[in-house]
Amino acid sequence: MRKVSLAYISSLLLVTAALAGCASKSDVAEQKPAERVEHVTQYEQYDKVEIALPPGEADATAKFVEPDGDTVVVGAFPDGSDKDGNRRRVRFTPVEVGGYEYTIVEEGGSVLAEGEFRTVASDHPGFVRVDPDGGFPGLEFDDGSPFMLLGENRINIYDPTWNYEKKDIREYVEYMADNGMTTLRVFVFSDCEHEESDDGQQPGCLEPEVGEFDEEVAQRFDEIFEAAEDEGIYVVLVPWAIGFSPEPDTWKSWADNPYNVERGGPAEDRFDFFDDPEVREQAFERIEYVVDRWGYSPNLLAIDLLNEPEWDGEIAETAWTPWARDMAARLERIDPYDHLVTVGPVGLHWNVEGDETKWWADEANDLVQWHRYGPDIYNVHDLAAELTMRVEQTRRYGKPIFCGEFAYGGEGKPYDHTQVGIWSLTMSGAGALAHSAPQFNVDSDHPMTPQRARHFAVLDRFMKPLLTRAPLRADDVVEHPDGTKRWTLRGERAVALWLMDDRKSYGESVTDTTVDLELPAGRWKVEWVDDVTGEIVHTTTVGTFGEAVELQVPEFERHIAARLWKVA
Repeated sequence: MRKVSLAYISSLLLVTAALAGCASKSDVAEQKPAERVEHVTQYEQYDKVEIALPPGEADATAKFVEPDGDTVVVGAFPDGSDKDGNRRRVRFTPVEVGGYEYTIVEEGGSVLAEGEFRTVASDHPGFVRVDPDGGFPGLEFDDGSPFMLLGENRINIYDPTWNYEKKDIREYVEYMADNGMTTLRVFVFSDCEHEESDDGQQPGCLEPEVGEFDEEVAQRFDEIFEAAEDEGIYVVLVPWAIGFSPEPDTWKSWADNPYNVERGGPAEDRFDFFDDPEVREQAFERIEYVVDRWGYSPNLLAIDLLNEPEWDGEIAETAWTPWARDMAARLERIDPYDHLVTVGPVGLHWNVEGDETKWWADEANDLVQWHRYGPDIYNVHDLAAELTMRVEQTRRYGKPIFCGEFAYGGEGKPYDHTQVGIWSLTMSGAGALAHSAPQFNVDSDHPMTPQRARHFAVLDRFMKPLLTRAPLRADDVVEHPDGTKRWTLRGERAVALWLMDDRKSYGESVTDTTVDLELPAGRWKVEWVDDVTGEIVHTTTVGTFGEAVELQVPEFERHIAARLWKVA
C-alpha cells in the first residue's frame, strides 16, 4: 500500500468528526464539511468506505490516516449519477484494525469533508498478492491463504448478447462461481462505435471522449465488482483493449478510437498513441480513473494494462513494452493498494518486432501472461504439449504464470479441448482462463455451456484440499512406456497427478498402467479421481521410507487424476 508520513499533511487540520451509526459493507457516507456527530462509524476490515462529496468540477484528494499514523492517499472520481452530473465520490478500503481519520481536499485547498471511523477485525482474506514462496498457485491473499487463478476471459460480460443464455452481469458472475471459477478477465473497449447496434453505442466504451468518462458504462463495471465481491470472483481488468487496428477492420478499429486525431483526439496515428509522451499522459487518466473508482476492491485481482497489441493494430513489442513500463510506473505512484500488474500479449509465437521477454522480466510486471489459439492446437495432445511447453518456457522469470486466453470454437461435447487445456495448465503450475463468446470464429469462440463449465467445477473441487498444503511445484512431464503422459504437482505433504493417454489409443479403455512415484517418507493416502465427473474411483494407502512407490492406475479413458496426502 502506498503510504506517506503524517508530516506530509501537517498543514491540514484533522478534526474529530465522523458519521453516525454503524455502516455495513455497502453503506455510503454522505458527508458535509465540518459536520460533527456524536458516534464514530464502525466498519469491518476490508469493507468499502464510500464518501459522496459536494458537486464541483475540481479534482479532489482524500488522505486517510491509518491506526499506525501512516497516510494513504486516494483520488476522488467524478460521479455523474446525480442530475447535475458533477458529483464526486471517494472509495476506500481499510486494511488495518483500529481508528482512522480522513480529510478530503479539493484542488486549490478547500476542505470538502473530514471525519473518523473505526475498523474491527473480519474474516475477509484481503487483497491478492504474489506468494513470496513461489510454486503453485503462486498467489495468496493478505491473510496467507492460497488463491488459484481459474476462470474465463469473458471480455464484455456487461453485454448480455455475448453471455451464455443472455445472462445479465450478476447472473453470469453467479454462474461462474457455481462452476468453481475464481477469475474473470474483462475489457474496457477503446473502439467506441458498435456497428451492429441501432444507437451505435459500444457498451464497454468507458471513455467516449478523451478525459470524459461515461457514467452509465462505469455503473456496468460497478455491477461487475459488486457481483464479484458477493460471489468470490476476482477480476482482471483490461483498461486498454480493442481499438487500434487499421481499416478495413471495424470491430477493433483505430478509426473509432477517441484518441485518434480524426475523432478529435491527440494521437496522429495508432503508433503515436504509444510513443508520444503527451498522449501517454492523457492515456494514463483512464487507468487513474480505474484505480480511483474500483481500486478499493480486493476483488480487483490485477490491472492488465493492454490486450494483444500484436493482434490489435500490429503494435510492435519495441513500442508497447516501453509504454507498459511507463504506465506501470505511473500506476505504482497512485495505486494505494499495490494491485498486481500484467499485460496480455499474444505470446512468443506471434511477434511483430522484438518480443515480450523484457516485459516479463521487468520488475514492473507481476504476472507473466500469454494467450494461445490456432489450428496447430485444435488437437488436444498438441494443445497439452504446447501449453505445457509455454509454462516451462516462462517459468524462468520466477513469477506467477497464467494463460489469459485459449479456446477452440469447433469443440463440442464433451468439451475435451477445454478440459485438457485447464488441466494441463494447472498441473504445469499455471493459471488458466478459457475464452468464451458466441461462435463468431471457429479459431477461438465458444459459449460457456454447462457441459463446458462443469470441467472448471471438477478441477476446482479436485484442487481445493491440496491448496491448503501449498505451495506445490511442477515436475517435468513424464512419458510412460505405453505412451501415457503424467503431469505432477508436488509438495512435502501433498501431491497431485494427472495422466493423459497416448493419441493413438485416445478414447479407448486403458488398463494395467502403473506409476512410479518418489514420495517423502511416511504413509500417504491416495485417491484416484475421474477428472470428468469428479467421482472418486479408488482409494488406497501406501507407505515409503523415501523410495519410489508403484501405484496401480485404475482403468480409465482419455485421462484420470490422483491426489495424495501425507497422513503419517
